Amino acid sequence: MDETWVVDSSPFIVLAKLGELGLLTAFASKIVVPEQVAVEVLAGPADEASRALASGGFERRLVAVPNDIAAWGLGLGESAAIAAALELGTVLLVDDLAARRCARTLGLRVIGTLGVALRAKKQGLIPSATPLLMRLRDAGLYLDDEILAAALEALGEPWPPL
Repeated sequence: MDETWVVDSSPFIVLAKLGELGLLTAFASKIVVPEQVAVEVLAGPADEASRALASGGFERRLVAVPNDIAAWGLGLGESAAIAAALELGTVLLVDDLAARRCARTLGLRVIGTLGVALRAKKQGLIPSATPLLMRLRDAGLYLDDEILAAALEALGEPWPPL
């Protein structure tokens, strides 16, 4: 596991809310949070995400956003996360659909928070994905029933949950 991941604000915030940031370090030896993303996280309430970011353990870096990424009209955090992942040639953890499209167009490997939960189940880090996915949904991550059903079916877990 000598992999670096660049993380956008939404996955960072929702995983921190649930006390599940450890899943990131289970999959990547280094987590990079662009400074523009850190500003978004710290602009919110003084909660688990801001405390986790302030406590360290994550590499923060200021990233210049190239014009070809800025032209997509994404938020500053998403744009900086994409730019950092391109600069580092690494995985991008982002949930925003437009940002995912941009990143894939630029050839990046992309994973979302849902993918983190599914990977955690597949690698035996959690006994079942269903409780984590329901907690993610309750914490504000948009996961509709169709997406959840397909994801859980792929893992052999029932939907709706029993």
